[in-house]
Amino acid sequence: MHNLTSLWEVPANVVEKMTELRELDLRNNMLRHMEENLLRGPPRLQTVYLSDNTWDCSDGGLDWLAMENENGTIRKRLVDYYDLVCHQHLYRGKPLYKVMDIIRMVRETCPDPCACAMTHVVSDSEGTVIPLITVDCSKRNLEHPPTSLPPSTTTLRLEGNKLNSIRQLVQNPQYEKLVDLYLDNNSIETVKELEGSEWFTTFRVLSLRGNILKQIPVYAFDKAFQGNNNIMHVFLGHNPWRCDCHFIPRFQALLLKYKRVIRDLKDIRCAKSDDKSISQVQVRKKLEFCKGGPLGNLFDI
Repeated sequence: MHNLTSLWEVPANVVEKMTELRELDLRNNMLRHMEENLLRGPPRLQTVYLSDNTWDCSDGGLDWLAMENENGTIRKRLVDYYDLVCHQHLYRGKPLYKVMDIIRMVRETCPDPCACAMTHVVSDSEGTVIPLITVDCSKRNLEHPPTSLPPSTTTLRLEGNKLNSIRQLVQNPQYEKLVDLYLDNNSIETVKELEGSEWFTTFRVLSLRGNILKQIPVYAFDKAFQGNNNIMHVFLGHNPWRCDCHFIPRFQALLLKYKRVIRDLKDIRCAKSDDKSISQVQVRKKLEFCKGGPLGNLFDI
């Protein structure tokens, strides 16, 4: 059954009925998916060849192979296992066995009750396959972030939980390689722990929308943003910002300086503002805040 360029599927129930089948050669076809029972079912099956097909290594493709024991029945039957190549877009051109190793690692190290996914795969100059992993812990009713993450985790989503501090995120070495961190809609009151942290000078995305921040260490944010060559997006909207004469001029200057990075300026409002009709924020003069002038949005960009 090899060299059939139009063969893209072999029903498992067909092969299962071949009780005397000893060798199955499916090389050089257009196969993308294969059911586990196709390789496990025939009792006398000894050798299977699967190379030179267009294998889909993602969920619903051959991802079940990731959890197969190296000395198990299926792996022993797969003669050319180390010659198989992934063709699905995410892993295109990557050796299947390396992708399976990564999928197994992600599944075994994903913290409960979060969901983990390999969102991209890259190769370094030496050909080493490097996964980029997203851990989704959003809306899990968490009071603390997970203590461990899969190696090579780059994105962590913690929106909609009950976090009130970022201390563990900053101090835990497991989080050092994170580049995108989403903390929207929690109960975080302060982010002073970011000051001086290595992560704050290397991150790419930081979202703090919908918390209870009243102020931030402006100098620390300015210093970190200046030295961060990776920074892309920061979100600070829907927090009850303290608009007084001491804090707001410095905060205002920071937001204007980094208006291309801070992407939700229109949602940054003073805590006492109830004027929802103002869609964009007018730049208030320092005098207005110091004399208790009208409070609303902070910027009109």
